[in-house]
Amino acid sequence: MSVQTSTAQNSFFQRNKSLAILIISNLFPLIGILLLGWSTMDVVYLYVIETVIIGLLNVPKMALAKKNSFFFENATIAKIVLIPFFIMHFGIASLVQCFAVLGMSDTTTQVTSGEGMMSVIQNSFLRVWWSAVLLLGSHIYSYYYNYIGKKEYIEADVFKLGFFLYRRILLQMLIAIGGMMLIESLESGQIWLTSFVILLKIVADASAHYLEHRKQALMN
Repeated sequence: MSVQTSTAQNSFFQRNKSLAILIISNLFPLIGILLLGWSTMDVVYLYVIETVIIGLLNVPKMALAKKNSFFFENATIAKIVLIPFFIMHFGIASLVQCFAVLGMSDTTTQVTSGEGMMSVIQNSFLRVWWSAVLLLGSHIYSYYYNYIGKKEYIEADVFKLGFFLYRRILLQMLIAIGGMMLIESLESGQIWLTSFVILLKIVADASAHYLEHRKQALMN
């Protein structure tokens, strides 16, 4: 029975390699907070970087998408309009996110000067950069493995890609980044609460990833 269970699990992850890589890459912030002395704000900065990565990779996805549910009948014309618009509004959303995090950082780190704040961010980046690279690798692998390799772009809708992406990003902003920033304001229990939020983020990401690509597989 155990052999059958093990075989089924191996088969599942063989069919969902990008899911396995996503889970593994998202476990490293947990290692950072529990073993490497990361602060809660280190994880916040890491997740801010990840939202930018997700947005940037959405641009080539929109460029390759073959369908469009917007009022333009021609998908090429829709891309000419929607891709620059996406870059503009996602850029604004990213700036708002960054300013919100920096404002929270001023409060939690009690740094008053801009030079001191940049030093805090730089030191944090030096701690988390390798984890950011792993998350980047995970998203790039998923892009090539699922979107290109499994030809998901054939059923992809340029309009939905431009706007429905925010469902995932808002979830990350509200649960992961917002939760972390709230935890940072507490005086005790930060490590364990941060670890719990990281696990919640992993479950949410993995579920969204699996359902999204399962839906695409059924459509193809």
